[in-house]
Amino acid sequence: PSEFAKLALIIFVATRLSCPDFDWKNIRKVSLTVVLPVVLVLGMILIQPNIGMAVGLSLVILTMFVVAGMPKKYLVIMLVGLTVAIMFVVVISPYARARILAFLFHEDPTGHGYQTRQSLIALGSGGFFGEGLGKSFQKLLFLPEVHTDFVFAIIGDELGFLGCAITIFLIGTIVYHGIKIAVRAKDMFGMLLAFGISAEIFYFSAINIAVVTKLIPTTGIPLPFVSYGGSQLLVHMFSVGILLNISRYLAVSLNEKPIKIALET
Repeated sequence: PSEFAKLALIIFVATRLSCPDFDWKNIRKVSLTVVLPVVLVLGMILIQPNIGMAVGLSLVILTMFVVAGMPKKYLVIMLVGLTVAIMFVVVISPYARARILAFLFHEDPTGHGYQTRQSLIALGSGGFFGEGLGKSFQKLLFLPEVHTDFVFAIIGDELGFLGCAITIFLIGTIVYHGIKIAVRAKDMFGMLLAFGISAEIFYFSAINIAVVTKLIPTTGIPLPFVSYGGSQLLVHMFSVGILLNISRYLAVSLNEKPIKIALET
């Protein structure tokens, strides 16, 4: 459900921020019509608990806020609030604490850090060109969740550094063209929606790869377009369809870009 809520929230925020009467100076209206619904959705995701999804989606929404011209002081307040909420969930949730322990003590191969350690072994085993497609040993019950959260580790094992680089390049290409579409969108709604979708693909891909390479604790975030899972694949394909639809109505001239107005406010 959180996958569908993610796209729905991006569309909702783009709709609210692009309203002709929207004004960041009207704090009461902004709080009730935009911030409160966003906080409620993120709160329900945190309660699951799905901290990774909540953090990633928060970054997406904050990016949309910044593009829409949100004052810097509001950004600081929201970042502080998000940090406090995450710390609170980590303190009260044994599930979240276990993931933090796995990140800190991955040296224990049979304890909390088993999954992270096996992920690093898979990445390191591939070398530059990899073991060969379908020849990974780590996916044979050594590395848990290999088809979802840790599929990037198997790409590194079977296709090597080259395969990882190509995967990142392809995802980056989608993000680049998404931002390009956003910059040339003819109206504020199209611009914000394209930026939101592009930011979602970028942030969630970065979070997944960061987990696999032990830069951050395990989050349960799948790799967009690659990980197994009908919901996430359906949502991302639908998102790309939205980007293509927006690209049909691009501004004829760069001077027509709504982003210029948004970033200068």
